[in-house]
Amino acid sequence: MRGLVNVDNIPKQAALPSAPRQHPAGNPRPGTSTPILPTRHLFQTIVNIAVGRTTEVVPVHRELLCSVSPVFEATFNRELGFRESHTSYCTLPETRVEVFQYFVQWLYTRSLEHEDLVGSKPAYSRLIRMYVLGDLLGATMLKNAVIDKMVEVVNQTLACPIPADTELLYQNTMETAKLRILMLDVFENRNIEKLIKTHEGNW
Repeated sequence: MRGLVNVDNIPKQAALPSAPRQHPAGNPRPGTSTPILPTRHLFQTIVNIAVGRTTEVVPVHRELLCSVSPVFEATFNRELGFRESHTSYCTLPETRVEVFQYFVQWLYTRSLEHEDLVGSKPAYSRLIRMYVLGDLLGATMLKNAVIDKMVEVVNQTLACPIPADTELLYQNTMETAKLRILMLDVFENRNIEKLIKTHEGNW
């Protein structure tokens, strides 16, 4: 089975604009502040997403996926003729199952309040992986939510990402990634020289 459709390979007339930073409720259309469909139409069709190397299948409502991800919207668009649009089956082999499950939670609740994402010892790596998934899916609203949550966690716990978190972020994002900018701000405000001395690992 093939995985996600690369939106760069879609004919120009079918290309979709990316969404601006916004946090509306309901079903936001990428690039606009208004819904594509009324909320009652968001839960009509189930598609199966096979996640990770174990290909664990996660059923999700297609309309909800497509409302936040132009990549999924293209993948499941029958007019574009991709196989996934007819089989209702798509693979994400490089995505961790738990990360996709966090994404599904956010998709249905618009909340990242999960015990594994927040707490006295925040799991920055999980938030970073969610940001990377947002990049893969073109889900700007998810990336914005991750940034907001990371700011909240940093302010509440005063904890800093460890070297492994920094490496994860820089190996999987572009130079222009807003999460990189946030990370630099965190280090600047937490005294980077002291962090390097007190945290083991390669910075």
